[in-house]
Amino acid sequence: MVMVGSVSSSKICAFAAGIAAPKMFSSIARYRATMAARRIEADLLWVRELAISQGQRQEIVFTSSSASYAVTGVNAPDQPARAYVVSLAGEPYSVRMTSAMFGVSPTLAFNGFGVPEQAGSVILTRGSVTA
Repeated sequence: MVMVGSVSSSKICAFAAGIAAPKMFSSIARYRATMAARRIEADLLWVRELAISQGQRQEIVFTSSSASYAVTGVNAPDQPARAYVVSLAGEPYSVRMTSAMFGVSPTLAFNGFGVPEQAGSVILTRGSVTA
């Protein structure tokens, strides 16, 4: 009798896991895409402030094929000998950059007053989730 009960409870657990797993993976995908979008947003604000504080044009160049972006002429804060490049393709984000366009270019520039020269968007995807 105990054997039958444990088989039944294991089937119920497996069934419940089969229902919960897709929702869990969807939540993880949404979390990763949202965090990547927030990272871009934080860097856009930082570069805008940098343009204002230096009183000169600053650029961020997006590369959709590698899901990355670089701040032109700025070194990484944690590795001053290297350019500031962020890859969203690897951990912890693991997203694809479907599109990055500002006018007709993948480059977003802020003038010395912190005003973007072109409107545009960056589209990130993780599975079926878009951010």
